Parts: sequence; structure tokens; C-alpha cells
Amino acid sequence: MKQHDSIARVMISREHSVVEVTLVPSPKPVLPKDWPEAEKFVAAYDGQIDRVQLVEGTSLVKRKDIV
Repeated sequence: MKQHDSIARVMISREHSVVEVTLVPSPKPVLPKDWPEAEKFVAAYDGQIDRVQLVEGTSLVKRKDIV
């Protein structure tokens, strides 16, 4: 199985002899300039960075950082 940026997940369902595969597309990233309030968000729980998709500028975090 390969990771693809445009697919968020794949759902597979089976009913009798029919298998249905549904691709759920990834949401389009929101640019910080289009949503200035995004810098003020605070997470409810600590977490670990899984992936960084930098649009522009310099990243202050890297993969596997605890935030």
C-alpha cells in the first residue's frame, strides 16, 4: 500500500459477493494568509507531529516532535 497526498483514507465494504471501495479525498490545505486566526489555535491534548506540509517560510517543528 502506498501513501498518496490526495487520498485521506480508503474505505472497503463487502455485502455478499459485492465489494465496494470508496476513496475519501484529503482536504485541501488552508493557506495561513487565507486564515490568519489559525495561529491562535490551541490543541486540547498534547500530540506528536506526524507530517509537516510547509507552504512557505521556516518550520518551527519537525516530524516526531512532541507538541
